[in-house]
Amino acid sequence: MMDGNEVYTKLNCGECGIFFFVPAAFDNERRQHKEAHFVCPNGHQRCYKETLADQLGKKCDELRDRLTVSEKSLLAAERKVSRLEKKARRK
Repeated sequence: MMDGNEVYTKLNCGECGIFFFVPAAFDNERRQHKEAHFVCPNGHQRCYKETLADQLGKKCDELRDRLTVSEKSLLAAERKVSRLEKKARRK
């Protein structure tokens, strides 16, 4: 039952076309937990799938993390080379 204090999200069943409302918190939870099923008022099973944008965002984050690790490794190697060069000059 809708009350005046709760925010609702309007959804549309992709199978039967009915429009229905769910609490926004419920909708947000389902969007965060992909593949979590729910049903329209006519009983059709619905779920949110991972979008291409979601997939690309994850891949971007993964590549950014790998780049950070690589940059740190490169910086450490450059420091080591610098120390070895200084040591070689002293001899």
